[in-house]
Amino acid sequence: MSRIFLFLLAISSLTAQNWTDRGEYDQVLAVRAEATPARKLALLEEWKRKYPKSDLAPMRGELVITAQQALGDTAGALTAARELVTLAPQNFTGQYWETVLTPGSKAPSSAELAQLETTAKALQANAGAYFQSHKFEDVSLPAHVEFASHRALGWSAWMQGKHEEAEKEFRLCLKSDPQQSEISAWLGTVLAIKDKQVEALFHLARAVYLPGDNLVPSSRNEVRTILEGLYVRYHGNTDGLDQLGAVSKASAMPPADLAIESAEQLRIRRQDEELIRVNPDIAAWLKLRRQLEAKDGAATFEKIKGVALPRLKGIVLRCDAATTPVTEVLLAMADTPGIVSIALNFSSPMTACAPENTAIEFEGVPTAFINQPFLLKLQVDTTKLSGWPEPAPTVKGK
Repeated sequence: MSRIFLFLLAISSLTAQNWTDRGEYDQVLAVRAEATPARKLALLEEWKRKYPKSDLAPMRGELVITAQQALGDTAGALTAARELVTLAPQNFTGQYWETVLTPGSKAPSSAELAQLETTAKALQANAGAYFQSHKFEDVSLPAHVEFASHRALGWSAWMQGKHEEAEKEFRLCLKSDPQQSEISAWLGTVLAIKDKQVEALFHLARAVYLPGDNLVPSSRNEVRTILEGLYVRYHGNTDGLDQLGAVSKASAMPPADLAIESAEQLRIRRQDEELIRVNPDIAAWLKLRRQLEAKDGAATFEKIKGVALPRLKGIVLRCDAATTPVTEVLLAMADTPGIVSIALNFSSPMTACAPENTAIEFEGVPTAFINQPFLLKLQVDTTKLSGWPEPAPTVKGK
């Protein structure tokens, strides 16, 4: 996180009744006067050894966190924050730093994750009273603390495999602060685990392409590697990735009409383009078939049900029965030769089945649809049917 806030009370506000004795008073003055973080930390440790049960132990813990931060020792600061929360569970500074520093820590134990959840929720509960009693010029602090709490709860849930909870908390984070690339990266990872591939790719792209310092260069490069790997596995190549990145920068959440072609969809589209190039007459059928095969294919069928389709061409595979008259014939289409795709029901029976592989043209009205295996049933007016062979003439006996 790029924004860091300290919630510390000044030593000068302490009254004489807080000191154990004059020795502790002098020890604290020495801490206050020391400007070097390493030396200050050593003085704090000395104070802790001499006065382990001091009434000022919570304040001392806050100063240890500050010194560790000044030294750039994040792990040390986190350890100090956890110790402070154990010593004083309602200490706001300890709650804040444990909530901020635990996410991203290496190999957290189940106990540490459980404590993080407890601490983050307590931080949320205590924030209102804390900011009411401590007046800060920066009015954005309460919102920042709320964000930090959701961030921690989301990360903890993610580490425990509670992906629904993690997704919910990360979405709340981005609602609060849409510019957080780190959260976009985490949300994208969780969505990828949940097999929400398109949305996952959007959030990972946003983490990589969104300008700013919310994601350090090393982390950004790591996320880029993950993004490119997932994108290639889903799409088949990196074509269009930069365009996705440009779209992702516009909003924290993907647009409703966002679509990324899967490798299979890309293969089918190129196959269809080649089929249409060779046989332009198949274009209308391929468009209809792909719409019916899509996720919302059932809804598409309801829209076309009872509505006459454009004239189509098919190949006879077999009729409904060897007997006559014939009321139904099963057809293959040019894109899937030898495989039944359409069943024609005739308005009036045909006297005999057409030979296998007979090419016919027809106009039909959709009456039923099955997705797996694909089968579209059409009612056909025999007067709009062409290519069906005329019945053989009856030979009269002599």
